[in-house]
Order: sequence, then C-alpha cells, then structure tokens
Amino acid sequence: MIIVNLISGLGNQLFQYAIARNISLKKKIELKLDISFFSTQTLRNYQLDKFNIAENLASIQDLKRFTNLRSKHSVRYKIQRNIDNLLPKHKRKIFSESDLWIYEESLEKISNHTYIDGYWQNKKYLKDLHPIVLEELTLKNVDNNDYSHYLFLISKSNSVSIHIRRGDYLGDKNANEIFGVLSIDYYNRAIDHIKTQVENPLFFIFSDDLNWAEEQFKIQATFVKIENGQKPYLELDLMSKCKHNIIANSSFSWWGAFLNRNSSKIVIMPKRWVLDENINAKINLKLSNWIQL
Repeated sequence: MIIVNLISGLGNQLFQYAIARNISLKKKIELKLDISFFSTQTLRNYQLDKFNIAENLASIQDLKRFTNLRSKHSVRYKIQRNIDNLLPKHKRKIFSESDLWIYEESLEKISNHTYIDGYWQNKKYLKDLHPIVLEELTLKNVDNNDYSHYLFLISKSNSVSIHIRRGDYLGDKNANEIFGVLSIDYYNRAIDHIKTQVENPLFFIFSDDLNWAEEQFKIQATFVKIENGQKPYLELDLMSKCKHNIIANSSFSWWGAFLNRNSSKIVIMPKRWVLDENINAKINLKLSNWIQL
C-alpha cells in the first residue's frame, strides 16, 4: 500500500495524486489518499472527489502504520524517522520531498509500503504517465448552467484561456515573496503572440480577481464567472477545454494546459515562475512545445 499526502490547492492535489497513482499502477499496488490536511483548513478544500479518480481514503489505522503520522511531535515518531533516515531513501517508510521543484529518481523505486509527502512539481515525474491517470483526471457529471454555457462558447470558437492569479499571491506574505504577481506586459505579449498564430481567437479570462482583470484588460474577452469562484475544478476543466492556453505561474493553470488534449494547442507560460532567479533556474515545468515569455 502507498499513501499519498494531499495538501494545498487543486493544482497541487493534481500533482500529488497523478504521481502517486502513476507509481501505484506501475507497481500494481493499492493507493490510498491522506486528506487529513483539510480537516483544519479554512482556505483550501479537498477537491479531487469531483474527478473520476480511484478514491480510496486512508483511515486512521492506515496512517498509524507509518509511526502514527498524526503525532509527528511524539518521541516514537522522531525515533522512527531517525532510523528511517539511515536507510537508502527509496527504502524508507516515509518518502519526503528533499526540495521543491527538483526531480528525485528514487521516488520511482519506493517499496510497496510507503507514505509519500511532497509537492512533486517537475515534469519528469509525468514523462511516462499511465493513460488511466489521464482518464481519471476528468470531471464526474457536471450539472451547472454556467459551466455548460461557457463550455458551449469554448467548443464553438478558437478559444484561448488566460489565467490571472492574484489573490494569495498578493495577500499572503510568503506566497508574494516566492511568486510575486505577473505583469500586464507578460499577458499583453502572450496575447499578441496568439493573435499572430490563431485566426479570430476568442479569449476566456479566468481569475481570482475578476474586477481587477476587467479594469485592466481592454481586449474583447469573456470573463468566466462561476459561483463567485467557489468551484475552481469547473474553471480548471474549462481551461483544459480551450484550444490554447496562456497560463500564470500557478500549478492551477499549468494543469489546465496539461490536460488540454488539443494536439495543436499553443501554450504560453511565464519564464519567471518564481522571483528568486536561482530557484527559477531549476524549475522544470515547461513541456517541449510550450512557449516561455
């Protein structure tokens, strides 16, 4: 049995699930999901239940098999971790990510009884993604009039999604110091590039700050409004249904573009994913045919 720790927003949850599920399929072993993070959260919700995933939630008893992960400050836990750390990493009961955005090849070699804890945001983890994973990362039946309206418009046009993330990138000090906020210049250059490549593009703008976006963007565009942003999984799915994508420095719109099945899609992403140049240099999220501006 593999257990994966699911944390943070939808984009992060998709990375965590996809990578753990891919390993479980290759090894032909059971995958369980630890969603205990969300029991104390007010800003983030578990959202993978809206997708056709293999949802098998880890019980308290399952977690206790890994030195009682609900008591990380206990003496028993600390002793077990110290013992664990003497082993080669792929043989440890708890495989924790060494650093953000790097690729750890040993993750692919973990034992059949491992707890996986990390963000795993590197394209190398997805290079041999099992087709079943992509099928699972589709929405269950959607009954939402706004979603259906936008989906119709998207399907009948040369649709281009534009994702603008502000929200926590402005209001959360840590997020702001790491990611900052993309400039209007980035979006203008991306829009100009699309206009040279796509005939009669119709832009669909997705944002957690639509009032600001409507003031700043004077192009002819549709601003996507679904229940005041309370159903991000619907917005991510609509992004993936657009023919082309302009994404933010955000795992949320990265997945919108990744799940886009248009074989001739144009995806534009920012060169600067984070503010720190040294960290930015090691980030490996650009797929071969994606464009960085």
